[in-house]
Amino acid sequence: MEIVGSVGFGVECNGLKNNDSEFYQRGHEYFEPKTISFFAPEFFKKLRINRINPEINKFFFNLVKESVEYRQQHNYRLTPSH
Repeated sequence: MEIVGSVGFGVECNGLKNNDSEFYQRGHEYFEPKTISFFAPEFFKKLRINRINPEINKFFFNLVKESVEYRQQHNYRLTPSH
């Protein structure tokens, strides 16, 4: 989750030190194979059933949205490292 948070979302989640962080918890919820939905996603797609808790989707959507807004407001730009 550390790598996903850092590379995918540009956030530091410190999940190794604090596994109570919301990013760490939501990430594990997303990838935990609790039901058949993890192993048979096409079945759920055909029935038009959301296989992922909507709260998890909402969390990650808001995280991306807030990151983009922060970067736009603060003129954040990545600079190539040499």
